[in-house]
Amino acid sequence: MSTASNRDNFSSTTKTILAKRSAYKCSICKCITVAPSFESIVSTNNIGVAAHITAASKTGPRYDKTMSSAKRSSISNAIWLCQTHAKMIDNDTIQWTVKKLELCKKNHEEYIFNILGIPKSFTLNSISNYQISIREYAFINIGELIEPYREFIKPILQDKNLKDNSDIGVLMCGSLDNEPAWTFFVDQTCLRWLVEGSISGFNIGKNFPSEKILGQIPGWPDDFFEFLEAIVHTKTRFIWKKSENDYLVLAQTKN
Repeated sequence: MSTASNRDNFSSTTKTILAKRSAYKCSICKCITVAPSFESIVSTNNIGVAAHITAASKTGPRYDKTMSSAKRSSISNAIWLCQTHAKMIDNDTIQWTVKKLELCKKNHEEYIFNILGIPKSFTLNSISNYQISIREYAFINIGELIEPYREFIKPILQDKNLKDNSDIGVLMCGSLDNEPAWTFFVDQTCLRWLVEGSISGFNIGKNFPSEKILGQIPGWPDDFFEFLEAIVHTKTRFIWKKSENDYLVLAQTKN
């Protein structure tokens, strides 16, 4: 067993900064790792771990003998995890490689950046490889949309050359309780075909053809004004970005 003297441990400052950059959420499962403890009015219960990506000592997992002691104990070699995943990554180094852990950390910190100041129902995920979890669907005519909403999605309409007399399908995806909420505008013919072709009810699942997606915005249509209010209050800036599947997604800027 390694002793404290031959381990390149993180400093208290490094652990605190790492935890804050992760919003005290596990970088893998996103669970919250800190909460009140009712031992006293100032007590907290922290189940988070500042884990080493490459081991702190020679006998540890993913140890890199070429790494300096200073680098080994630096924040660049640290990832914030819940206790379950801290144990898991050390028990399976084949699955949890250095490269994979570094990517998990990078993606998590970007995820935290993108949800800063935004209500949970409007959490933004990466625009790539997004899994559609459909809750509701509808068919709408562009000309029947309220003017503020039609103006809001105007970049999508222009990108796909959609006119006021065009009909489109709408997918309300995610859950206000445990998943980010998104609205996907989709080809109405494809959506009708899928709906009408389902014998046992609406069951598109997560495999709506990406080439039939016209655009994507955070939130559901009936939460539109709440989303705008959140933008105003947090002074968050958004831009339209092309996804890897060539449709527009409203994404938060990093400026």
